[in-house]
Amino acid sequence: MFTVTKTLDPEKHQAILTVTFDPKAFEQAKRNVARAYAQRLHIPGFRPGKAPYALVARRVGERTLAEDALRELLYNHFDDILNQAEVEPGAPSQIESLQLDPPTVVLRVPLKPDIVFKEDYKSLRVPYEPPQVTDEEIDQALDSWRRVFVSMETVDRPAQVGDVVIMDLKGELRTPEGESTDLGEQEVSLLVKDDEDPEEWPYPGFSKELAGLKVGDEKTMTYTYPDNAVDESVRGKTVTYHVHVKEIQTPVFPELTDEFVRENTEYENLEAMREALRNEMAERKQREYEQEYLRQVLEALLERTELRYPPEMIDRVVQELEQRFAVEAHAAGASEEVLRELLQSQRDSTRKQAEEELRKRLVLDQIAQDLGLEPDERDRELILKLTTQDLLTLADHDVQKARRLQREHPDLAADLFELHYGMYRRAMAARYLTNIARGKSHEEALTAALGKATAEGQAEETSATDEAPSTPEAGSTTEAATEASASGAAGPDTVATATPEPTEAAPAAERDSAPTEAETPSEDATPPEPQAPSTADADSSLTHDDAKSTEA
Repeated sequence: MFTVTKTLDPEKHQAILTVTFDPKAFEQAKRNVARAYAQRLHIPGFRPGKAPYALVARRVGERTLAEDALRELLYNHFDDILNQAEVEPGAPSQIESLQLDPPTVVLRVPLKPDIVFKEDYKSLRVPYEPPQVTDEEIDQALDSWRRVFVSMETVDRPAQVGDVVIMDLKGELRTPEGESTDLGEQEVSLLVKDDEDPEEWPYPGFSKELAGLKVGDEKTMTYTYPDNAVDESVRGKTVTYHVHVKEIQTPVFPELTDEFVRENTEYENLEAMREALRNEMAERKQREYEQEYLRQVLEALLERTELRYPPEMIDRVVQELEQRFAVEAHAAGASEEVLRELLQSQRDSTRKQAEEELRKRLVLDQIAQDLGLEPDERDRELILKLTTQDLLTLADHDVQKARRLQREHPDLAADLFELHYGMYRRAMAARYLTNIARGKSHEEALTAALGKATAEGQAEETSATDEAPSTPEAGSTTEAATEASASGAAGPDTVATATPEPTEAAPAAERDSAPTEAETPSEDATPPEPQAPSTADADSSLTHDDAKSTEA
């Protein structure tokens, strides 16, 4: 039926397969394609599907029939071709070229990633030193809260650092050529500072010169602006400022007493508030440290791991990151135009992030596969609800629009489900790995991974490995969807009605391996519109599942 010649490209981690088909099988495939075209073309004088081959070939083009026949042969025998070539694909393959004499397809197949742990990850150890909340931090937080209740009191003394000076301020601008411009007079209030803030208005160090002035005092100050001043209108020019002090106010902060705390909070006394604040800060610090600790653990693991993967896998992660960013942007109310501009502006950084994330994903996916970590039925239902919430978000929470979105993009729900499913499994693997790194036994770490990888754990633990590009913050939609799902907010209008089952534990990018392309015409299929032949373009790849469905 066919012969296969394989050439490996180690640098790009791919194989080039030259597949030559038997001429008789090729001729039969051409007849099958012609009958499919005849079903649609409605050639005068012939019933659908009954027009002779020669007439269909003149109408459609002999080369079009021949190339479609090659694609049909490729799709129908794709699994056998891979088996004979002894290659395992890791991303969608690409048709490089089609030759008619002899009937040959040149196929580029990105290979499945090679993941080699140079040391057993069960022996990985990383110091675990979570930070503690200090009394000084509590005092600083209480002082910041106390300052919210500040009041201003007029004083009869010279201005000091920390006071607010209310004044009439008049400006006069002079150009290097000696021309003068009156900038007018206005009442302003400025805080007296003891340092020179480079962004201070009207110029750095201005308020510092107000110290020592009393009500009724006047002062003249001159400043020459640099050529790189933020305000273009004053660059390289000299401005003379005339100050007349009208009032001096000083901030008054309340004393932190039990009575003040009771009047302005839900706590009975200051000590109760301190304890609540300590707990809140400890929880926040712990969350932040767990994310940082996971990052350190993954970096340590990656240093002990050899990874080889095709660049197409990075492309798949870029698409996922941009898809998740689109969900977040829609939730934040961003328009399509704004979304496109944001995606374009951060394309380079997104790709760099995608490569970093892919490396982390690969090791976590491998650990999850090694340990057989899979969400249970309850967790799958939650993942489905998260998927539904994403669809509703993309559809502006319009159920009918969401259903239409599913019809127009039938793979979208499956992709979103697979995305959440992969994040969930990686969260389980991450929990296992961090417990191992802390010195826990394999059994203890495995129990923790299986028992605590809830959706809350997903949002917490995948943040270091599944971050969306830039803002909005990654994970906010997932957390919101988790809360909504837990409270039954998905309701009876759930859009996704069936749970897509992943075909294997590997990421979607590894499963969709065959070249994706429009369905090949067969006897019972509707042929595509006649078109010019093309090779190695966006329409010349197909998925493993497409190949199977075509064969069926």
